[in-house]
Parts: sequence; structure tokens; C-alpha cells
Amino acid sequence: MKNLSPVQQAIAQHRLTDTGEVLNGRAHNRKVIGPDGNIMVLKSARIERYQLRLLLAAALRKGYTGFKAQKLFAPSSAVPNPEYLLLEYIEGQELKELYRTDLARAINISKAICADYQAFVEECQKDHTLPSHIDTEHAYGWMGRVFHTWIEKIMANELLSPTEAFQLSNTLFALARQDPQNFFGFVHGNIHGEHIILDRQQQPYLLDLTVEPRPGAAFYDVLRALDFALLEHPDPEAALPLIIKELKLLKAQHGEAAVQAVWALRCIGLLGVDILNNPQKANAANYPVREKIALAMIRGEY
Repeated sequence: MKNLSPVQQAIAQHRLTDTGEVLNGRAHNRKVIGPDGNIMVLKSARIERYQLRLLLAAALRKGYTGFKAQKLFAPSSAVPNPEYLLLEYIEGQELKELYRTDLARAINISKAICADYQAFVEECQKDHTLPSHIDTEHAYGWMGRVFHTWIEKIMANELLSPTEAFQLSNTLFALARQDPQNFFGFVHGNIHGEHIILDRQQQPYLLDLTVEPRPGAAFYDVLRALDFALLEHPDPEAALPLIIKELKLLKAQHGEAAVQAVWALRCIGLLGVDILNNPQKANAANYPVREKIALAMIRGEY
């Protein structure tokens, strides 16, 4: 099997049939059928550093959990740098649909998963599945890179002034420097509509288990769900009261300054990348409303 690609290796080794169907628009996620007729997912790229360890750890969790993880069929042990993962195929509804039709329920499901994922991360740190400390140099590097990348198009469109951009960056990094080990934390990063599937029994499955050091630690994933709501809800103005309510709850729990600084970063990404870099969103009839809301969120004017 020396000259075979990871996909070809997996198909040959596990006697799989490739259906030719790509899942979620990602070529590295393929729908395959096992020799016993079971439908599975063959993931052959973007396998994050700790993903295999997390899948193995999730399979050992006992009792009630806020989310389910896909069963892992191969590899069966924590081999370094796996070339592919063979995973359970979950048939159901993407939570993304609920973000458009039942936002309150969608956010509640995401929040419950966020809370349980944080508990899971802490369990994995205690048993050394994950490091106990954050690589703050890596975390600072990511934050600096994405801030400047995400804000570039906003500045090019003169939607924020250079002074505002400097103040936003300065505030974010000043907060981080106060206590970097607690300001940054391991999170999933995408606990929202495209990474959660509700199965036929309405049980939520969280896809692509991973951890990344992000600002805001425990509340970053909740903010990620809220900016996804602003992006996907067909009427962003109607979604606003619920989102503001959730922001106020987070500020009461984690401090107004920290939540607002990280929320501003998330909304810079929302406007600068998810909207302005997406022709469908940037040219939509409701673009001016989304732009106005995103800028108000960045400035804390809500």
C-alpha cells in the first residue's frame, strides 16, 4: 500500500465501498459503506492535533453528557499523526436549520454543548489527554493574525476608522496580558449549526472534536454560536433581542470588558470574512442591516 493515498489505503484495508458522495461540501469527508453494509464517514484531511485522542476519550465517558460524539472505527488507538479517521455516519438534521427557524432552541442546544464540552476538556486535562497549560505564545499569535486578517476588508471599505481599529486591538491584548493562562483556554471553536447534528431521537452529535487555544476560554464557544446566529438567521433584527440577552448573561458571569473585547473580535470576523468575503451575503438585500448590526456589536453600541 506504499503508493496509495490515505483514502485508497483506508478503502483497501477496511474493504470499503466509496459511494462518491462528499459530505458537507468537504472533499476530505466521504460517505463510504463497510463490508457489513454500515454507512460510515472517511475523513482524510484536516485531522487536528488532538482529534483522535478526544474521540477515544469521548467514547469512554459515562452517564449523561450534553453531546454525543461519532463512534470511531479506525484507528482503534492513539497513533501519532493518523492519515485518516473512519467514523460513524449520523443521519439527522443539521442544527443550522434550527438557527433559521427556532433560534431560541438552537442557541440553548449550542449552550448546553458548550458547557459540557468545557467539562470534557477539563476531564481530558486532568487525565493528561490534553496539556494542562495553554501555549500562550501560540494563542497570542493566532489572535494577532486573525485580528489583522479579519479587519482588513472592513478597513478597506472604511467602515471603521484606524483609531477604532487600534483601540479594539489594544483593549483585547491588554486584557490578555493581565492573566493569559486564564484569558485563553482550550475550546472547540465551532459549536454551532454546521458542526452539530440532531439524530432521529433529537440527540445532538458534535462533529470534529478538537481543541484550540482561544481568547475568552469558557465563553468563546458561546460567542461563536451567537455570531453564527447573526450570520444565518433570515431576519437579523428579529434575532437581536435574544442575542443581546445572551450577551448580558455572559457579561454578568465573566465580566463586561472581557466578553465585549472577545465579542468585538468575533464580530470583526463575522463582518470582515463571513459577510464581506461571501458574495452571496455581501450582495444580499439585507446586507445593510447585517453590516449595521455587526458594527454596533463591534463598537459595543447595543
